[in-house]
Amino acid sequence: MKLCIYSENYQRGGIDTFLTSLLNAWPVDSDEINIFMNSENFFIPELIRRVNRPLKIIKYENRVTRQTNRSVNLFSIPKARFFRLLINQFSEFINIALFPLLVLSTYFKLKRLNVDALLVVNGGYPGGFNCRAASIAGRILLSKNGVVFSFHNYAVKSKLIRRIIEAPIDFLVSRSAKTFVSVSKSCLNSMNDRYFLRSCRSRQVIFNGIKDPGISKIKSKSPNIEDNKIYCVVIGTLEPRKGHDFLLDAFKFVLDSKPDVLLYIMGTGSVQDKERIVNRINYLGIEDNVILCGFIEDINELIRNSSAVLVPSQSYESFGITIIEAMAMEVPVVATDVGGIPEVLGSNIGGIICPRNDIKAFGLAIIKFLENREFADKVGREGRLRFEQKFTSHEMALHYRDVLKMDLNED
Repeated sequence: MKLCIYSENYQRGGIDTFLTSLLNAWPVDSDEINIFMNSENFFIPELIRRVNRPLKIIKYENRVTRQTNRSVNLFSIPKARFFRLLINQFSEFINIALFPLLVLSTYFKLKRLNVDALLVVNGGYPGGFNCRAASIAGRILLSKNGVVFSFHNYAVKSKLIRRIIEAPIDFLVSRSAKTFVSVSKSCLNSMNDRYFLRSCRSRQVIFNGIKDPGISKIKSKSPNIEDNKIYCVVIGTLEPRKGHDFLLDAFKFVLDSKPDVLLYIMGTGSVQDKERIVNRINYLGIEDNVILCGFIEDINELIRNSSAVLVPSQSYESFGITIIEAMAMEVPVVATDVGGIPEVLGSNIGGIICPRNDIKAFGLAIIKFLENREFADKVGREGRLRFEQKFTSHEMALHYRDVLKMDLNED
């Protein structure tokens, strides 16, 4: 099979992990894989370095989007907010007006490759214009049976005016793919928030998977960890939906009975996000127990040596790949009941699920793992078993290839 993967991504995150895991675990060595990636994607060099199979990466540029975004940046000062919003709306209209040309140019790019199947990989929906254009172009080139549309975060409602002018694009996208794939039922159901996507009956869940990091009985020290300290970790971008403010309040509750525990916060965000979190830490008076680590490429040892991995998300958490990373290393998880998280943890297998707005319940769950090591080890072992059954990259890649090869007359 000659496969093309089409993606559009502008920041580090789950799509990077997904592509790396998928490509390294791809089950058929003879398949030829081509990947279209936007030129602004800073992950391209890392992908080349991390992937252990032959692949061809084709960079593309959406010149209209790039130029209009530059125009918006010229008006980024607060007192020009009105003009910035005006130009932003104008740029969206330009992109939508020129969308047929984008579809046409993408069609010719795909045609030159002579591919058998197309996997479109999007973040949330609608996301950027390029993935939607690729799906429609793939439908023209390969017929409906050759296209699979995979999105990894929620489909969101647009504002009324944009919803009206984007309706024709949604209509075409809804009829472009033989199936829509997402990482959880919760995420798939968000398609119903887009009028023309509601009619898509072919939907399926393929859970994210990762390469098995293995279980190490010998605890090795990470340079980011203080000697002989008990700690918990939270991993993710610092945006409000990830729930750091909620977590800090819960951790303050933990410190009232466990004053020596540390919290490592790993992840990046805007200057405003970081200031918000630092201000909250200082307000609660827990600055001696909370460490902001920023981005850390190799997080395995930090997870492996932790007492619990914390996932305090407050909204729009489609899956939670940190959860399966913890499961794989037998580390228990404390998480909120947001989005697809309950689907990953099942009936509290591998961790404890708490109501997203219950600070005390979240804090008590952390304390339970800190005080009862036997219970924490038991939960960790159960999580490891669930990981082996459902969340390996090998399992994920098998499912994706099975979906893609359907109707290609391949044995």
